[in-house]
Amino acid sequence: MSAFNDVNEPDMDKIPKSIEEYRAIYTKLIKDPESFWVGKARKLLDWYQDFKTIRTGNFRDGDNAWFQKGRLNASYNCSDRHAIQDPNKVAVVFEADEVGNGRKITCSQLLHDTSRLSYVLKDLGVKKGDIVCIYLPNIYEVLVEMLACSLELYTMVFMGFSATAFEPGTNTLFTFSCAALYSLITHSIIPTNISP
Repeated sequence: MSAFNDVNEPDMDKIPKSIEEYRAIYTKLIKDPESFWVGKARKLLDWYQDFKTIRTGNFRDGDNAWFQKGRLNASYNCSDRHAIQDPNKVAVVFEADEVGNGRKITCSQLLHDTSRLSYVLKDLGVKKGDIVCIYLPNIYEVLVEMLACSLELYTMVFMGFSATAFEPGTNTLFTFSCAALYSLITHSIIPTNISP
């Protein structure tokens, strides 16, 4: 049992109510960061393969590694488990550029949207290890796309670039914005001569 679980210790999951509480938590964190972070990793994440070591290496040498051999599903931890625990809880508050176009998305809606897009990607032939390029404006669907692609390699492309600014590889799936749709997914390669 780590020092962070002692009855007389401050609760690390609550916001400190005083500078003294903050300093006590900070001091313990600095003295034993592994105990602090292993507690957080066990409490806040679901692992489908437990990690073997808490931390190896160090920041000075640039070889710092945490929770080696541990495996988890980012999409499950960000969305699914919350939808199971509290489906009607608000997961995302999206504020659009236009006043009045914002919306609140529940945990169950986020899971539904992510699962739906995940199956669309699967139907298009996207599989683990494929590269998906996400080229969308700052909209809610970007989050859905990232969660749906969490097992694939994906990269975000800054919307300030036009579609002609980059040359897609032969096996790259592009998701890009479209005026009539939130997002359009195509399995064909975007030609470099298309206008944005």
